[in-house]
Amino acid sequence: MKDNNYDPKAVYREIKLKYYAILAAPLVLLLLAFYITDATTSEKLDFADPLNMALVIFTLATVYTGAFISRNIYKKITPESDIRMRLSKFQAGLLIRLATYESAEIFAIVVFIINGNLLVLLFALVGLFGIITNYPSPARIRQSVGINEIDLL
Repeated sequence: MKDNNYDPKAVYREIKLKYYAILAAPLVLLLLAFYITDATTSEKLDFADPLNMALVIFTLATVYTGAFISRNIYKKITPESDIRMRLSKFQAGLLIRLATYESAEIFAIVVFIINGNLLVLLFALVGLFGIITNYPSPARIRQSVGINEIDLL
């Protein structure tokens, strides 16, 4: 369904491209971190270290904030709005959610670079898991904004 030179398939491809870019950037940074860091394992995560405590607080805050903001954006989508508005709001909500997961992941990688403790990468896995579970499939878009799957394929 095209509306005045508006192609939902092209917008869907753009959303997927941005998704893969957000997924790949921290993974490349992680590879660089392993290359430049002398990684050591520790049996525990020392919360006396302010960086580790900040990592826990930052991860929890960003994950919940991203979910809260994206849900509020999705709530603003009305059934009367056209497909352009629906996809635009879905894209904005998804990018905000993915960016918050990515920021938690990148912060964990930076803490890993600073202290070399492999256990802080568990927090990077939280961000990676959040990004992977928010893949913008046509079914997810249909559920979030009420667009028919046929419009996107």
